[in-house]
Amino acid sequence: KYDITASQRFRHLVKKHPHKPCFLFEDQVWTFQQVEDYSNKIAYLFQKRFGLTNGDCVSLIMENRPEYVCIWLGLSKIGVITAL
Repeated sequence: KYDITASQRFRHLVKKHPHKPCFLFEDQVWTFQQVEDYSNKIAYLFQKRFGLTNGDCVSLIMENRPEYVCIWLGLSKIGVITAL
């Protein structure tokens, strides 16, 4: 049995490999730390500015790119359910 969320597991990977590539997309390289920082900004924005909280549900529709995963990850950090 696993009692760890995806965002908790990701934080563990950030601590272990902060400067390693997490995403290679077109001509971009995103490190684990960059993804962590971006997703934290998303979490803060949606929680403080838009008032989303644990258990709320949003739909995420956008093209396939690193920001898509970062937005999902940030929302999961505040307990928001993301319909992909």
